[in-house]
Amino acid sequence: MLFLVFANFQTGFSQNPPDFVTRGAGGSSASNTENQLELEEPYVNYIQLRDISQKVAFEDTTLLGFEIFAKHRQFETAALNLGNYGSSQLPIVYKPTRDIFTDVGFHQYDLYKKDLNSIKYYDINRPFNDLSFSP
Repeated sequence: MLFLVFANFQTGFSQNPPDFVTRGAGGSSASNTENQLELEEPYVNYIQLRDISQKVAFEDTTLLGFEIFAKHRQFETAALNLGNYGSSQLPIVYKPTRDIFTDVGFHQYDLYKKDLNSIKYYDINRPFNDLSFSP
């Protein structure tokens, strides 16, 4: 008997599918258009530091320039390295510096250095991904 009470208690408070008809005086359906929430259109914009006031719409360009996958393998910036992405590199072509000030000489990661004006800051109205961890 106690099992039946708990089984009915659980189904009474469980989540019902959207087309579930509520039991009541009106008998209204949960899928009624009056109860529907209006979903906001997702958007992805980005800005850059050179012009903060201008928001640019993000375009999916996953196949644009996919063959350019490593800076150290491009002809203009060819370099010797260990073969791993992000490892230290030594330029093949010598380029003298025209700086008259003291140079420490640690330039093995200069190939990966980014200009602050080239970094994109994204504005998204939804989470970009849903990360979770469960042990």
